[in-house]
Amino acid sequence: MSPDSGLRAVEATLRPEEIAYGKEVEKWTIELAGGPSAVSPALLLAARAHKIEKATVRRSQFPGSEEGHSQWKAALKQQQEMRVKPILAKAGWGSEAIARVTTLLSMDGSREDKDMQVLEDATCLVFLQTDLPSMKIEDHGKLVDLLHKTWVKMSPCARSKAIHLEYDAPMLHCLIEAIARDSTPSLPQTPMVAPRFTKACADLLRKSWSELPETFTKEVFDRVLAEDKEVHELLSSPVVKEFQNMRKVISRFLGLLEPEAMPQFEKLAHALAVAGHGGGLRLSHIAAMKRAVVRVVTSSWTERS
Repeated sequence: MSPDSGLRAVEATLRPEEIAYGKEVEKWTIELAGGPSAVSPALLLAARAHKIEKATVRRSQFPGSEEGHSQWKAALKQQQEMRVKPILAKAGWGSEAIARVTTLLSMDGSREDKDMQVLEDATCLVFLQTDLPSMKIEDHGKLVDLLHKTWVKMSPCARSKAIHLEYDAPMLHCLIEAIARDSTPSLPQTPMVAPRFTKACADLLRKSWSELPETFTKEVFDRVLAEDKEVHELLSSPVVKEFQNMRKVISRFLGLLEPEAMPQFEKLAHALAVAGHGGGLRLSHIAAMKRAVVRVVTSSWTERS
């Protein structure tokens, strides 16, 4: 464990960061592999040791370029090998097992290496679940880039688990955009239509939404989804099918009703359209999403009167 390691909360217990991180990666590794009996000893050791020396050899110590990234990986690999090899040798592991552990730690292998893909998946899930929420990234585009780079590394199995993790509304927005980034068709460069809401109207909708009980909004959502094909297309992707995620998506749309936020409104709607039904964004989708937002919120006024 590096001397400058921080502390990390795991199951309400503060532990040295490298130990805690290793436990989280180990947990996901076992789940992704299909249970404890399906995990090779080398993979389990690599999962537990994955964070070792990362506090000593930091990414920030190298240039932000691709070349800098390669330099960091090479330096980290060398440092990890220097630490891991004597530890495993002292514990009685043979040279073949030690070589396999260091190979897995390097993450330099092919996707055809099942163990390496499981380890990649596990570290990506720990990043999404634990590291990402604590990062202070205010640039929407940079966050989408980071999520996209993480998403493309993961196997379909890991992606199916990633979409069921807990995200706040802005983070869910970025994830949906990241998932749809490589899909076609692409979003038109010019806005399709500006939202026809004054600031006062948008503020009223947002305030009313914040006061809606969850049970009531779910009832209205179910009706809207059943009756409006366009809305169903936008909200039928796996990442938003869960009711809480639908609430977060609507909250995000409500935050983007002013004309100056239209590009982001359309990006989110486009990403939902791609993820939901495979086609691109249509003008009818935007109109339908606005109808859904207003209908869900104004239904509460009828309910209260």
